[in-house]
Amino acid sequence: MFSRLCVLFLLFAMMITITAQENTILDQPAPEFLLRQDNQLLLINGYTGDTTPVPLELEDRDKVEWSPDGTYLLVETPDGDTHRECINLYDVSKNSWIQSDTISCAVEEFLFLPDGSQLFYITGDGFNRVLWQFDIAENKTETIFATTDGDEQYSQGLSGLRLSPSGKYLYFQQYQWIMGGTLNSLVVLNQDTLDKIRVDAPRTYYASYHPIWSPDEEWFLIKLLDEYVTSGTLPRTNHLGDVYLIQSETGEQYRLTHTPTIQERDIHWTDDGEVSFTEVLMNDITLTVAEAKNVEGIPIDKIIQPEPFSYENEIFHSPSLLPSPDPNYDASYSGRRDEDGNHVQVFIIGSYRNIVFETQLPSGVEPESVLIGWRPTDYVYPQG
Repeated sequence: MFSRLCVLFLLFAMMITITAQENTILDQPAPEFLLRQDNQLLLINGYTGDTTPVPLELEDRDKVEWSPDGTYLLVETPDGDTHRECINLYDVSKNSWIQSDTISCAVEEFLFLPDGSQLFYITGDGFNRVLWQFDIAENKTETIFATTDGDEQYSQGLSGLRLSPSGKYLYFQQYQWIMGGTLNSLVVLNQDTLDKIRVDAPRTYYASYHPIWSPDEEWFLIKLLDEYVTSGTLPRTNHLGDVYLIQSETGEQYRLTHTPTIQERDIHWTDDGEVSFTEVLMNDITLTVAEAKNVEGIPIDKIIQPEPFSYENEIFHSPSLLPSPDPNYDASYSGRRDEDGNHVQVFIIGSYRNIVFETQLPSGVEPESVLIGWRPTDYVYPQG
């Protein structure tokens, strides 16, 4: 009798919990997933699996991605026979384009601000490149950087658009083609004032730049090599680089190390705003057998042990798992056999206890080309 009462109580508690979760779901916006079927886009309700077609006509080679705020779809259309794209923004809620034609063609690269208010993009004419800023709300475009010295023999380019953590600085590489490779520099642009600085490695041939920003972004650390390759046909070098400190606004530069034969690793800023890095030293040791037999031992408690590895900040996801804005739901795709024994890819939305949507992906396509992804949102979903 007591066991029966316990079971009934547990079932009653589970029903209350499920009902409470369902009511919570009804009170909050459903996460939405965008799926491409042939050239039709479907917006899928992550709670019910209901699909809503997006009235947007696509061609086979068009590419689609969400803006960071989930308001727009950026659509890339091949620009003729070139390797560049025409881009435009589609307002999903209004079912309309930002511009009737395109924002721009000859686009090589683009980058949104995290809040989705601005779009930066690079265009090229073959000899020079221009960096544009598009204000989405104002529907206004302006030039913020351009190369001018490129010609038919030695073209100039821009690449690698990135933002500092707060979005205050936009940085990218400016390069010039020469025989066998490129001369590369780093340009850091304050997007509010459009003031810019330029950073050059001691030798800019094939140089690459990866700034490490201070918490207040007044400075950044960067490792620069004296030499990146020895020639265009022999892309090798023995130089290991040195650490530099750069002032973000003025370009004021300090070289912190002068040891191109020593590797510096784990270059970072501490929570107190201090510079920290590790020098990796290598000692060449040669011993006779007699010397090796007489190496003096060290008590175990005197041996300095490495810090234990922490998984606290490590997040692991299966390559096929697509986490939803709601932490209680996700999307995934996996392979299975159909009724005829053929291998197929299946796309699923839900949780391991509740699958709300399932569809077979077209044969011969990569999942990444049809699974556009969850619609970004600022809504904070509770962990159920």
